Formats: sequence, structure tokens, C-alpha cells
Amino acid sequence: MLSITPIASGSKGNCTLVQTEKTNILVDIGIPLYYVESSLRKLGVEPCKIDAVFVTHEHTDHINGVQAFACKYETPVYSHENAAARIARKLCRIAARKFAEFHDNDFFVGDTTVSPFALSHDAPCTGYSFSKCGNKISMLTDAGVLTDALIRRIADSDVVLIEANHDVDMLKASKTYPAVLKKRILSMYGHLSNADSGKAVAKLALGGVTRQFILAHLSQENNYPELALSSVGSILSGYNIKNGSDVTLSVAEQYKIGQPVIA
Repeated sequence: MLSITPIASGSKGNCTLVQTEKTNILVDIGIPLYYVESSLRKLGVEPCKIDAVFVTHEHTDHINGVQAFACKYETPVYSHENAAARIARKLCRIAARKFAEFHDNDFFVGDTTVSPFALSHDAPCTGYSFSKCGNKISMLTDAGVLTDALIRRIADSDVVLIEANHDVDMLKASKTYPAVLKKRILSMYGHLSNADSGKAVAKLALGGVTRQFILAHLSQENNYPELALSSVGSILSGYNIKNGSDVTLSVAEQYKIGQPVIA
């Protein structure tokens, strides 16, 4: 068994649980300690049973709660070498023996193979694939662009959690976002729009393996779950891919624990 459960997803904080029968992994903790603890217990996992915390990048909504959790439960924290120095400085209370750098090669945590890959963002950012016994889950958020090479890399995934950050028209019309922030989000080092996400989902679905998709990291200002689902679903319809029969789409939300999705 290999499963993924979004605990929190969005600009206010991110955290995702990846599980097998023997291994429990958190990807990012950008939410308060009490919320992580209560969410894990609702899912039947004691916080002390988390085997590792993987960090995607240094932004606050991804690491804000890592230090408190890791220090309380003495959980190892993993970061790619490209981001490790910056993240280690921000998580200065974590003992060096509990902070692990990795490179580009696959490695194991428990019974799970971890395959890291670089994402295009304005801070060094890592996506992850987790594999066990022929099943594979891939996660990629905080990416300004997805290349064909990256799509091919995750094309054999059973489940993909993918960013659908914003609706382009909503973002451009925003009265609260300054022009410089809009430019950053729309750039190749920013975030994927609903349209970007839909095109990537279509490519993966047409590849014939991936059938379960979780739309994640939605902007609270410039998107909402129903719009993300309808926008991605509309793009899929253009390729004669039907949500509910050909593929399954769900949305990871900011303040709601998601349902476990099994690879």
C-alpha cells in the first residue's frame, strides 16, 4: 500500500502525508505544530511515528512548522543540497545529526524509494516521487513551468499531486496584488495556473498510466476549488478525457484534511 493525504495546501501553509504500511513521511510543514499533531491523529498516525520530514524549499508556507515538529519528536529533516544551507539556517535549532542533505539520486526511507527532481521556482525547489512495489506517487508544487522532460519523468505515476495555483484573469484583475508580485507569479519561476495544470494533467492522462490527480497549492485570493476543478476539467474535455470515468480529480484545500488517495 502506498497513499497520499493532503493535510493543508495553499499560501497559508502546506503539509502532506505519504504512507506505506511501514513508513510515514511528511512533505513540508508550513502549518502550526498543534494542527499537524491533531491532523495526524485524526488520520490514525501518532506524530512520533513520522519517519522523516521532506522539505521542498525555504519559503515560510512550507517550513514554518518544521523546526517545532522535528525538535519535539526528533524527526529527521531532509533537504536537497541546493537548498540545504538556506533551510538549515532557518531551522537552526535542529541538530545536525537530524538534518540530512541528499543529491539527485534515488534513496530509501524505510520501505519507500524517494526520487527527487528540480522544479522551476524563485528559490531552489524540489519535487518528489515516492515508490513502493511498482506503485508511484509524484508531488510538484511551486513551479513556474513544467517541461516535457519533467512530464516524462513522472509519467509512470499512479497519483500526481500538482499545483493549480491561480486563475490568470483573477490574478491580473487583483486589486490587492502589486504588479511586481503578479509578474513573479506569472513568470517561469512562479506558480502554475489552472490552465498550466490542466495541460499537464492532460499530457499525463494521455500517457495512459496516471489516473488520479490532486490539484494543490491554490491561491486563496486568485482561485477557489470549484474553479480549479472546472478549469482543469474543461481542458481535459477538449482531449476527450472525462473526469470521473477516465481520471479522478480532487482538490487539496487550505483548512481541510483531504481523503487518502491510494496508488
